[in-house]
Amino acid sequence: MTIHHDDPDVSELLAPLESAEPAIMQRLHDRLAAAAAEQHTLDIAYRTVDSPIGKLLLAATERGMVRVAFEVEDHDAVLQLLAEKLSPRILFSASRLDPAARELDEYFAGTRHQFDVPLDFSLSRGFRLSVLEHLPQIAYGHTESYAQVALAAGSPRPCAPSAPLAPPTRCR
Repeated sequence: MTIHHDDPDVSELLAPLESAEPAIMQRLHDRLAAAAAEQHTLDIAYRTVDSPIGKLLLAATERGMVRVAFEVEDHDAVLQLLAEKLSPRILFSASRLDPAARELDEYFAGTRHQFDVPLDFSLSRGFRLSVLEHLPQIAYGHTESYAQVALAAGSPRPCAPSAPLAPPTRCR
């Protein structure tokens, strides 16, 4: 069944909502999100947060954080991809993501060096998953080269050294 907002019956039902005060609409939305979470019909919750690197989209399943997206990635496109790959049951629900938002604020303030929010790697497979599982082992303030990460993730691809002033060679 498809519902069209210009359908007279639907328009009649939505008209009181369009003129409702924002506080009332927020309470209704919060109740909807709480009921969906309680009934386990909310597969992906999302919210946005402002950060020093721009607006970030945070998305989480019941298992944990599934996606963080930069504004340049087009948040609507990211949500559409999540709907296609994981579940169309997506709802703006800040409460599930409050801990992640708080940890990001602390990180950008310089008071947090490690994240505690659980992660959901549902979107990752193979080598990418191995890399993501390794990244938390890199200590705060330290770096690893791509080769070091690949080796630690169990998929080293040695590269032949390039001659001086020659373009870099591709890894096998």
